[in-house]
Amino acid sequence: MSKKMTIKIKHSFFLLVVFLYITHTEVTAQPKKVMFHRLTEKKGLTYAPGQKKPFTGTVFANYKNKGRKLRGNYKNGLRNGLWTHWNDEGKKEREESYKQGKKDGNWTYFDENGIRERTETFLKGKPSGKLTYFYSDGKREKEEFYLKGTREGKWTDWYENGKKEKEEFYSKDKKNGKWTYYNEKGRRESIVSYKNDLRDGRSTYWYGSGNRKEREENWRQDRENGLWTWWNARGRKIKEGSYKDGQKHGIWAIYDSRGRKMEENQWKNGELSGKSFQWDQRGNKIVLKSFKADEKNGLWTWWSKSGRKQKEGNYKIGQKHGTWTFFYPNGKKKRVENYWNDKKHGKLTVWYETGQKERNESYRNDKKHGKWIYWYGNGKLEKEEEYKNGVQTGGKHYDYFGE
Repeated sequence: MSKKMTIKIKHSFFLLVVFLYITHTEVTAQPKKVMFHRLTEKKGLTYAPGQKKPFTGTVFANYKNKGRKLRGNYKNGLRNGLWTHWNDEGKKEREESYKQGKKDGNWTYFDENGIRERTETFLKGKPSGKLTYFYSDGKREKEEFYLKGTREGKWTDWYENGKKEKEEFYSKDKKNGKWTYYNEKGRRESIVSYKNDLRDGRSTYWYGSGNRKEREENWRQDRENGLWTWWNARGRKIKEGSYKDGQKHGIWAIYDSRGRKMEENQWKNGELSGKSFQWDQRGNKIVLKSFKADEKNGLWTWWSKSGRKQKEGNYKIGQKHGTWTFFYPNGKKKRVENYWNDKKHGKLTVWYETGQKERNESYRNDKKHGKWIYWYGNGKLEKEEEYKNGVQTGGKHYDYFGE
């Protein structure tokens, strides 16, 4: 074979190799821009049509009217960088930011008119940083903070008029610190204290003006604990009492609109226990009550406005027990009764208002039993009766002719 022929064959072989390389490159070259719906996903990575390597480049999607719908980017098969979405009227819907397939950076959301309504920040796929909501006029509605997907720091809400509505605080995704609430005029309505998601410490509530307290509470681990106080709109105390582990405990008092004490009760572990008092508006004691374990127990006394006793008696575990005495307005005895386990038992005596005895009665287990004696107002005997277990067995009537 001649030298000339050898050179010609080598040249032809070289051209064939170049041709095959170019042809192969044209078939396998990674496209730089692909329609979104043509992409495929395998094992969490995205591929362009006919490609073995994960896609790197730009994707897009359009509406039928050829308006933009989506623009975004991939790197090594993962979403990366800025992604933008539009509605069918050409208004921007959303701007997203990714890094290595995860949400990362600032995201912005728009309403149907293309006006910004929310922005938030992500880090490695989790909310981290500020999240802000906006009213349609662009003013802030809410502002929240996150750290690696959990609530953290101060959260704030505003009314549409721009006045602050509330301030909240979080630590490690739990409510902590003093939460403050305001009315639409910007005046304080309440401050509530939290610790590890539970009400803990003092909470205070104000009337609409924001100047006068309405109520003050104390909490421990979300249970009422300590002193609670209520005031009226004029700043007068109207009620006060203490709790222990979520139950009323100690003295509770109620006051009238002028701050005068009207009622006082003693509580123990959520039950009325001890003496309770009531007063009239002049400060006169009008009722004494006694309780034990939430049952009427012990001496009960009632007084008139003039300070005289009206009646007095004892209870035992919720039932009348022992002697009960009733009085006329002049202070003299009107009636004395005896009870046993809430039933009349024993002697019962009634007097005229003059002090003269009117009758003696006798009971056993709430039934008439024994001798009954009646007197006229002048002190003379009127009649006598005998009873046994509620049935009359005898009697005598006295007449005074000619007197």
